[in-house]
Amino acid sequence: MRKSQASVELMIYVGIMIVIFGVAVFAANSRQQEIYGERVFADAKNVLFTAVVEIDTAVSVGDGFSHSFFLTEALSGGTNYSIGLNSQYQIAYIEWMEKNYTLPLTTSRLNGSFVKGMNRISNHGGMITIERPAAV
Repeated sequence: MRKSQASVELMIYVGIMIVIFGVAVFAANSRQQEIYGERVFADAKNVLFTAVVEIDTAVSVGDGFSHSFFLTEALSGGTNYSIGLNSQYQIAYIEWMEKNYTLPLTTSRLNGSFVKGMNRISNHGGMITIERPAAV
């Protein structure tokens, strides 16, 4: 009777250890996904900030300004994104994985759109034009 009782107790201890291990793995995986999401969010904010700073610079420098700059092809982990402009509400936004982030713009006089890779921004008489450079 003692041997069977010891075997049952051992099985209970092993079962409890497996459950504890499973909970620890689940918690670690959840935290890893949270960290990944935060990294992608930070990348998205930085990409949009770069685009908005380029617009603000073109506005503040004035007529005749022209500058080329690069927007990354993807966010962390290869996450796809798109940047949009809304002249009516004077905002720029970035969308990725059913999420979005928005920043205000200093002008509503915008023409064109951002693309992944090289972009050229210019100011012609107060109209900000965003386009892919012809040489690309």
